[in-house]
Amino acid sequence: MKKGRVGGGARRDLRVLAALPLVLTACAVSTPPTGEGKTGYGGIDVPMRDADPGRSNLPIAGRGVDARLPGEERPRRLASYTFDYEALPKIESRDVRSSPLSSLSLAGLPAGLEGLDSWMVQADIGATRLFQQHGPLVQKGQLPCYSGMAGSAATWEAIAIGSWTPETLELTRYEGTVDGSGCKATAKKVSQVKARAIIPSLVYAYRDCVGACAGSGSAKGEEVLNVLGPASEWLSSSAPWPTEQLKKQQGLFSHARVPLEKGGSASVSMNANHSVVYGFVGQHKKLPKWSDEGDKILAAHRVVQLGLDVVWASDEASPMASSFIAGPGSGTTDFLASLGLIKAQAARQAAPEGTASK
Repeated sequence: MKKGRVGGGARRDLRVLAALPLVLTACAVSTPPTGEGKTGYGGIDVPMRDADPGRSNLPIAGRGVDARLPGEERPRRLASYTFDYEALPKIESRDVRSSPLSSLSLAGLPAGLEGLDSWMVQADIGATRLFQQHGPLVQKGQLPCYSGMAGSAATWEAIAIGSWTPETLELTRYEGTVDGSGCKATAKKVSQVKARAIIPSLVYAYRDCVGACAGSGSAKGEEVLNVLGPASEWLSSSAPWPTEQLKKQQGLFSHARVPLEKGGSASVSMNANHSVVYGFVGQHKKLPKWSDEGDKILAAHRVVQLGLDVVWASDEASPMASSFIAGPGSGTTDFLASLGLIKAQAARQAAPEGTASK
């Protein structure tokens, strides 16, 4: 058998490719201009990512522009939990008239509504996501409302901040349409649930029934497992619906929906950066302040992976369910430990087993 021979043209291509990483690396480590005594690009905090994970081109307070950062590591499980799937609550219908956010102005919450700061609201209207927290319900860079929204289907969800704990999270879901005359969304259906934590303070879950399952017990038909967590940079799940896979998960929180029935399985994995995790947990738990601006910048570029797996064997009466926290490097371990979400020493040795819900 004759050995293959690389032609002259192929050799030239290989030489070009071999030189390319050097060019990219040279561009990646160039230092951005900064204002004197300020942090960020031109004195403004701007998210940036390093092409070389072992070197920082971010001016970090007290560390200089040439500060060395630890290289990226493969994510590993830092904590694992088991939870009782059957104990997860089911969402229930509520009276539209008694729900405080059943009429939602897209330019802000209803006038006269008390406790504005007690709700975390995000709305999906077509392909547009609007969200509110201590302010108007508008997406940055967009008008509060426009004629293209008139008559569109709208769904908005509100988390009650006042009753939020590491163990439970109260969610109210509204479904309706946009009234084009005043750019207001009016609910036709309202449902509510107190979701249970499957990873304390980070991920919550509840069940919704489909068809024969409704009111007849989980073994009678298909269910939809709903998972709530921090806003995600990237989220994947076992959901078979394209609309669910393409749904935006940026905003104030993520909401994934995956079907489950006897003989099947369900899984969700979401990646959220440290800064988002800090803000999410900080809504219901007092957290330590950032030590310096450099930590805040780094937090926007380090990621925590949150996931769950549910398997329902056809010969089992109920599913087996587990959840986990994963992440690369000691930076993620120390960050989560500082928030009281994991035990750093146990995470470094081996992923501890726990129970998220009883």
